[in-house]
Amino acid sequence: MPLVDREARREYHRLYMKKYLKRPIPKKKHLVRVRARKIDPVGPKFCPKCKTNVPERHHPDYDDRDHIEWLCRKCHLEEHGQTYTTTRQTLICVLCKNKFDRLCAAERSRKRKGRAGPFCGRSCATKYTNSLRGENGRFG
Repeated sequence: MPLVDREARREYHRLYMKKYLKRPIPKKKHLVRVRARKIDPVGPKFCPKCKTNVPERHHPDYDDRDHIEWLCRKCHLEEHGQTYTTTRQTLICVLCKNKFDRLCAAERSRKRKGRAGPFCGRSCATKYTNSLRGENGRFG
């Protein structure tokens, strides 16, 4: 169950980090990441390899703390030997019954948040919301 209270979340995270940082390797990685954020907080606007996407930090070797490469998510995963996939699924709109494609991650996020749908677009989502509001313009 997610923690709703902001203070409870902070306390949980503080205790987790205290426990996590007792182990030597995570502590080393954490300190390298903190140092990297201080050295270069913004970074370049484009990935130097593919010249397209917004990059993220990559540490080829955590022993060399000052060596940071900026790679986009796709190039970063390829550097680690993983594949970058954007899987899509075909869904049917609840309101108009049209078929449409959506990223699987977006659909999982919608379900996890308990939102209604799936809807093919904003117009169908608005129609659905207005139908719930009724004549007085309010929910209930």
